[in-house]
Amino acid sequence: MTDVLIVGSGPTGLTLACDLALRGAAVRVIDQRTGPHRESRGKGLRPSSVEIFEKLGVAESLSAVGRDEVVLRKYFDGAHVNDTPVGGNGLLLGQWQIEEALRERLGGLDGV
Repeated sequence: MTDVLIVGSGPTGLTLACDLALRGAAVRVIDQRTGPHRESRGKGLRPSSVEIFEKLGVAESLSAVGRDEVVLRKYFDGAHVNDTPVGGNGLLLGQWQIEEALRERLGGLDGV
């Protein structure tokens, strides 16, 4: 039996599915896509998002594929001038990598 039906297997739907499954709900995720996408979409996570993924048990797998050092790359007249590190403890990685980690986590939870 399904307690919650989630329509959409993007980061929001998969995050919700993981959270509800960890709370004991039987969830089902559906999407019109037949498989994961690989095109470029979102490119990073803010520190507050990383905290949520820590609670869901996926932050470690995201850190393994993402970069925590984000730089501001400067150019002048087409030539690279320098890189300036940007503060914070966010994570730079592709949306498809976030979705992949969430799908793997979701597959290991009961009630899915």
